[in-house]
Formats: sequence, structure tokens, C-alpha cells
Amino acid sequence: MSAASAPQIIVVEPNGARRAPRTLDARGLTLGREPDNDLPLSEPLVSRHHARIDWDGARVTVNDLGSSNGAYLGDARLLPNVPQEWTPGVWLRAGSFFLGLEVADPAQTIAPQPVPRPATAPNATTNPIPV
Repeated sequence: MSAASAPQIIVVEPNGARRAPRTLDARGLTLGREPDNDLPLSEPLVSRHHARIDWDGARVTVNDLGSSNGAYLGDARLLPNVPQEWTPGVWLRAGSFFLGLEVADPAQTIAPQPVPRPATAPNATTNPIPV
């Protein structure tokens, strides 16, 4: 992904409504229950400062900031404070919110799967990326 093709983050509300896409730049984005987050997600299952999404110009990573209920990529629970690469087509979940990653580069665009139902017993990821 080049700087000209900055990724977009799509937030799907618990009721299924989709927010307007949010462009991800080198500053990254935070998500959580508090209004000082870049992506506020108002729900008790979401921690005040739940997770961080970063983009280094080539790849997108997600970091669970030690949230109480976890952040999930697909059905894998992220390890706290360990960045994990996020690729298009995989849903990120925080509480009852789902977030999708879209890229402008047609070679990397993968249609996201339908919003899944939350997994009943997700597992922690065993393949975090090195920092």
C-alpha cells in the first residue's frame, strides 16, 4: 500500500448501521468507549481505550491496549499489547462492533465477508508479528 492508497476503516454498529469510512494515516487511530478516541465505540463491552490501529505505509497492525473483553481478528483473540498484522477481508471486533479494512489498491482489495456473529469461545492468537 502506498501513501496515495491510504487504507480506510469501516465501523459497523451493533445494529448493523455502517459509519462513513475513516482514512488511516501514519498517526494511526485509537478506538474505545471514551470520546477522546479517534473511533469512539459507545458500549459497556468496549474498554475506555480498547485498541490501536497503525499503518506504516505498507501494512496495518492492530494492538489490543489491554482491554477487559479483548479485541478479535476473525475468531482469534489478540494478545494484549502485541501488534498483529490486519489484512483486508478479516473483521476486527471490539465488543459488539465490527471494523473492516479497505484498501484503494485493487491488487490488495478483498471483499470482506459478511459481518459474523461473535464467536462463543475465541482463542488468543499464537502468531503475533514482531515489533
